[in-house]
Amino acid sequence: MKTDLEYLKKFMAVFLESSEPFIKISDLDEAGFDITSGKGLHHYNILIEKEYVSAFDLARGNPEELGYAYALGSIRKNGRVLVRLTAEGIEFAQMLQQPSVYEKLKGFSQSPLSIIKDVGADLLKAYLKKKLDL
Repeated sequence: MKTDLEYLKKFMAVFLESSEPFIKISDLDEAGFDITSGKGLHHYNILIEKEYVSAFDLARGNPEELGYAYALGSIRKNGRVLVRLTAEGIEFAQMLQQPSVYEKLKGFSQSPLSIIKDVGADLLKAYLKKKLDL
């Protein structure tokens, strides 16, 4: 499955727009992001693998601690699990929320996420330098 940068941007915005540092998996459901659907699982797994999300106890990389588990050939989610964006996850999410950066990255959405993140960070730095007349 290909990564959908627009979907990922909106998915991560759920975390950024929360008034709390942690959200429940059920908050993602309420925002229209089902982590057990094919698309939701693919994108959530990317965030887990990149360690852009952590559990309440700051655990990373373990899907069971981050809201879902495989059971009897199906995926079961735990809507009560509390998760948050890590510092690196926040940086990536905020970069995607910057319109001038996102517009330039959209054309490269099929590139590896690590490349998108690096190029996006460079674009954001250039944008801020220009904005600050540096």
